[in-house]
Amino acid sequence: MKTSKILKKTGNGTWNTKQGETMYAWELEMENGDVGTDNTKDPDGKNLPEGETIDYNITESDKGNKIQKVYVPGQKSASNDTSLDPTRQESIERQSTLKSAVEYTNGTQGKTPEHVIEVAKTFLKWIQNK
Repeated sequence: MKTSKILKKTGNGTWNTKQGETMYAWELEMENGDVGTDNTKDPDGKNLPEGETIDYNITESDKGNKIQKVYVPGQKSASNDTSLDPTRQESIERQSTLKSAVEYTNGTQGKTPEHVIEVAKTFLKWIQNK
């Protein structure tokens, strides 16, 4: 297994599997000088972003070098990083608690927007362990 950064990714055509799935070929130029082709199901090749360091195997064939990205369990990459920046995370929490507060107060007599917001704030404090 090798590790290197993808310097350049160029579309290199498509082909269909025996099951009829379209595969997209990408020629990759690696920082360590390796050049080869990898295939993805994604037409944009999002799992092979330029600038990302990847682990991969490279093999020679009659059609040129084949690069195959190795997926390491638990390894973060630009394409599988599910962490959120704090501002986005806070926005999601606020939206979620507001929706829950609306549902919770549904049917309450004299319900006002201010009351719903107070309930949402209570839920938000609980989510954030405050």
